[in-house]
Amino acid sequence: MGRVLIFLLAALPFSDFSQEKGHSDPASPTPEPFKRNLARTDTLHANFIKLNLARVLFADFAVSYERKISQKISLEMEFGYQYPLESHEHSDMGNPFFVFTLLLPGQGFSLEAGPKIYGLNRNRPGFYILPWVILKDMWCTDVSFPSSVYGNKDKCYPYGDNHYQVYGAIFRIGTMKHFGSFILDLYTGVGIKVKNNHYDLYGYWDDEYEKTFHYNTDGSPVSTQKITAYPAISLGLKIGFGFAR
Repeated sequence: MGRVLIFLLAALPFSDFSQEKGHSDPASPTPEPFKRNLARTDTLHANFIKLNLARVLFADFAVSYERKISQKISLEMEFGYQYPLESHEHSDMGNPFFVFTLLLPGQGFSLEAGPKIYGLNRNRPGFYILPWVILKDMWCTDVSFPSSVYGNKDKCYPYGDNHYQVYGAIFRIGTMKHFGSFILDLYTGVGIKVKNNHYDLYGYWDDEYEKTFHYNTDGSPVSTQKITAYPAISLGLKIGFGFAR
């Protein structure tokens, strides 16, 4: 009896090794195609923390958390902080960002979320689709704007503050690959964004006179609101890691 027990204990490591070889072991039975595809997905982790590298390029620091709720569906949320990219030069001369003024993000916070749906393509087990919603609360202070923001007077550029919100909906497709615990998440998508601007404008720069003027003699601002809608295209890469259930 003792010899049998010793033999079984000695055989355990070889049994584990044989199980780990899986479908690559020619001596083992060939798994079904669907199971073979599942073997290439990340079935070990149910939680993922990722950094959005594409947003870092624009001084936007965003971290996402993804949680699997089934083999094919997970929920992802992304929190971001936008570091301000703005210029306080009140003219188009010497202002390196002037032509991009309406595109500059200012400073603020964002919350984005959506459900990921995997398993739609058995030949690409990491492929997913993702309906994605966006909410941002942003502000910029003491910056110049194009004349179209207020007055529409040629060569007169208003300056002041802008507090705005961005609402968006984007349909994304992507693929997530894992190398051990390390994660690569590549995505692209198209959608629409709506920007609700609330301007407080104190004055304007006049190119003809090369000086600034106040809208009100007491220096108080004039307030105006402008809502714009525009198409949104996203392309990005996230890196991170997965951890246990």
